[in-house]
Amino acid sequence: MPDDAVLQVALPLPLPRFFDYRTPPGIAADAGWVGCRVRVPFGKRQQIGVVAAVGRSQAEPASLKGIVERLDAQPLLSDELWQSLRWAARYYQAPLGEMLATALPNALANGAAAADTETRGWQLSEAGHTALGGMRAGAPRRLASLLHAAARTAEQLDQELPGWRSAARTLAARALVQHVAIAGSPVQIAEPGPALHREQAQAVAAVIAGLGSFQPLLLEGITGSGKTEVYLEAIRACVARGQQALVLVPEIGLTPQALHRFRRRLGVPVLAFHSGLSDRERAAAWLRMARNQAQVL
Repeated sequence: MPDDAVLQVALPLPLPRFFDYRTPPGIAADAGWVGCRVRVPFGKRQQIGVVAAVGRSQAEPASLKGIVERLDAQPLLSDELWQSLRWAARYYQAPLGEMLATALPNALANGAAAADTETRGWQLSEAGHTALGGMRAGAPRRLASLLHAAARTAEQLDQELPGWRSAARTLAARALVQHVAIAGSPVQIAEPGPALHREQAQAVAAVIAGLGSFQPLLLEGITGSGKTEVYLEAIRACVARGQQALVLVPEIGLTPQALHRFRRRLGVPVLAFHSGLSDRERAAAWLRMARNQAQVL
């Protein structure tokens, strides 16, 4: 890179251009910056942007503003995702900065740290253990009783006590529960599924034959005809190849039972990503998938 190279930053603005910024004194602008988030001054405020390129500026480098902070030591976006977003921005005639901001969960788009992907969950505080005996019947008591035995992740609570989040907020407001890092639950051994009938086996073979290529397939079948078994077998083959799978569920209410079934059958980390999660939970799920720490979303 030339000595006068600067960072060309894509900002979440409705403008089809990049904005040039200097690196901090003594730090060179090189290709390692591309794909990293930076905090930069913009007018009277600061913006979170993504370094789109490194190169010379048409303006004198000394006249440019410097970045405020580099948020990522390594690029947050994989090369494949980066190229896909660039293509989408060109195809839809959308500013790359807005496209990048939309591709990131809110917490990361707003500058939150991206380092923490530890397993977090809920546990009863010391005050919560003391107060449990005097709690009235209801969702908060049911949640406290579960946590009295052991801390639980959000995924476990989704399965054991649907609708637990409102109760958690009630208990947290009284300092009776805590959101903490906990030891991750071991991945369970995959359970075998039923034998596929002929039509299911044909569908699975067709899906597997299309892995690695752009080949949309439509699976037609009435409710209860066994389509989910086809999905599970296709995902199993995908994961066996070291790839990941994205599963779309028609409504949030079906998420707990879908998570339970997929985890039980696949025996790999399966994550949820939906509007019922906090910004922090969505960011953690996104990062675990981006870092290949989970196979199914």
